[in-house]
Amino acid sequence: MSKDLYGSDQVLPMLKPLNAGPVSIGFENGALRYVRINGREVLRSVYMTLRDHNWGTFNPIIENENWDIARDQFKGKFTCRYEREGQTLFVWQVQISGSQSGQIKFRIEGEAKADFLKNRAGFCILHPIEECAGQKVWITEPNGQETEQVFPKLIAPDRPFPYLRGMRWEVSPGIQALLKMEGDDFETEDHRNWTDTSYKTFCTPLNIPFPVELKAGEKVVQSIQLSFSGLLGIGKGTENQGQAIALEIGDTLLPFPEIGTLLGPERLSEAQLKLAKTLNWSHLRVELDFEQKGWPALLEHAKAEALALACPLWVSMTLGANPHVQLETLLTKLANFPASHFSIFQKNTYATPSALIADVVPQIRLAYPNAKIGAGVQTNYTELGRNIFEANGLDFVCFGIHPQEHAFDLRSLVENLESQADVVASAQALYPAQSVIVSPVNLWKRFNPYARGQSEHFIEVPLSAQNDARYASSFGAGWFLGSLAVLAQTGLPTLTVFRHSGLSCWFEAEKTMPCAELLKTIHSFAPSHLRVVKTSDKLRCSALILEKPGQTRLLLANHQADELRVLIKEQVLLVPGFQWVALDA
Repeated sequence: MSKDLYGSDQVLPMLKPLNAGPVSIGFENGALRYVRINGREVLRSVYMTLRDHNWGTFNPIIENENWDIARDQFKGKFTCRYEREGQTLFVWQVQISGSQSGQIKFRIEGEAKADFLKNRAGFCILHPIEECAGQKVWITEPNGQETEQVFPKLIAPDRPFPYLRGMRWEVSPGIQALLKMEGDDFETEDHRNWTDTSYKTFCTPLNIPFPVELKAGEKVVQSIQLSFSGLLGIGKGTENQGQAIALEIGDTLLPFPEIGTLLGPERLSEAQLKLAKTLNWSHLRVELDFEQKGWPALLEHAKAEALALACPLWVSMTLGANPHVQLETLLTKLANFPASHFSIFQKNTYATPSALIADVVPQIRLAYPNAKIGAGVQTNYTELGRNIFEANGLDFVCFGIHPQEHAFDLRSLVENLESQADVVASAQALYPAQSVIVSPVNLWKRFNPYARGQSEHFIEVPLSAQNDARYASSFGAGWFLGSLAVLAQTGLPTLTVFRHSGLSCWFEAEKTMPCAELLKTIHSFAPSHLRVVKTSDKLRCSALILEKPGQTRLLLANHQADELRVLIKEQVLLVPGFQWVALDA
C-alpha cells in the first residue's frame, strides 16, 4: 500500500519538532529543516553532504541518535555514515544544540575510512527564496571584511556571494539573523538554476580545483552557528500543522497549456493506445542524435506511435559535423509527416550555438512553414542561463526540468516545485521575443552535464537509472499536479511531461497509473483556461482551477502523509495522505 502511495515500502522518516526559544525547527534524516520565527522561514535546511568526483551524492545513513529535548531547548548527537559498494567510505560525528536564546550550533567531525575522490565534504545551508529574494544581506569575507549585497531576484547564473565565512540579514522588522561558519571557506550559489527553491551556501568555493583525494584517516571538521538579535519578547516557536489550508483564488484567466510527452522505448499495446487517447497528448517528442546509427529506426518508431496516437511529432535533433546533410536526410525520411515542433541542438555543446541556428532554421522553415522551431539545452535551466545564444528566427527556447539534482526525499521534491516558475521567468527575461517551453518535465535527470564520460561535455543517463517508483504512485500524481499548477501560472504555451512508455509514468501493463488518471480527469473536462490558486501552505498542498464556459473544476493535491484539511467556502474538505481530488463547482 505504501508503495502505491509514495513509491516505497520503507517507513517515511518523521520530522522531529525542536525549539530553541522562539525558533521552531524540524529535524529529519540528519538535517535541520524549516528554521522559523513566528512562522516565517529563516533557513530551509542545514545539512552535511558528501559528493563524488562526478557530483554524485552519497545517501546518508543516520545511526546512534541521542537526544535531550526540553520545551525550548535541545541537544542531540548522532553518527552519519556513507557507504560505497557496501563498505563504509566516510563517517561524521555530529553534535547539534539549540538554546533558549534562539542560538543554534551544528558541529561535524568527519573521517575518511577509505581513499576516494570528492568534490564536496561538509555543510550546505539553504536559504528560502520567498523570504530572501531581493533582500539585503551583509556578507563577512574570510578576511573579516563585511560587504552589503542583495539576494538576486532573477536567477543568477554565477555565484552571487563568493568566499564568505558569515552573513547577516533581516528576518522581519527588528529581527536579524547572524550566521557564522568555521572550518572552511564557503560561497553562495543560486540553487534555482537546478529548480531547487533556495539559495545554497556551501563549502568549498568552486574556483578551488576539484576533485580532491581524501586519504583514509584524513579528518574534516566544520561548525555552524546561527543566532539572532531582536528576539526579546518573542514567544516559544510553534508550528501549525493541524490548521486547515486556506485557498486564495487569482483573478486572472490564463490559457490552458498543451501537454505532450516524450517518446519511450516500447510500443504501446492496443489496450494502452485506447487509454492513451484519453490523455489527449498534444505531441510526441522524439530525440534524434544523428551521430548514432540507430536514429532512422527510432524515427520510424516515433512515427508509428504518433500515427497510432493521432498526435503530431516534436522532432528534437542533435546535429553533428554535417548539419545540412543530416537535416536533409531527416526531412526526406519524415516525408511531410505531421510535426508541430522542431528543436535544434549540436553534439557536445551545452546550448545550441548561434551559428547553427542561423544555418538550419531556414531549411526547416521551408519544409515545415507552420511548425514551431526552437533551440536551447537538453539539460536543466542552468546551462541555458550560462550559455546565451542569438535566438533570431526562433519561435521558442526550451530546457528540461527535474527536481532531484541535489536531494531525493519527498519533502525536497515538493519544495522544488515553486522554483519552476522562476526558471521560466528568468528564461523569458533572457529571450523576451521567444516563447519559453519546458520540455521535458521528469523526476530524474536525463543527462549529467558535469560528469566526464565518452562525451566531451556530458554523459547521457541510462533509461534504467532514470526510473523512479514514485512515477507510479499517488504522490507522483500530486507532484505532477503541483508542477502543472506552477508552470501554468507562467503562461507557457506547451510542455512535455514524462515518457510515453518505459518508466511506468502513465501505464503498467494495461493499467493506467495515477499520473494518467490525473491527466485523463483534466482532459475529460476539456478546460479552455485556468486560474492560479495560492495555498496557505504550499509545502503541503497544491491547487489549480480549470475553467470553461459555465463550468469550473478545482484540483487539489495533498503532498504529505497525514490527512489534509482544506477550507473551501467556509467548509472543510478532508484530503487523504498523498491523494489528489477533483471538485466541480
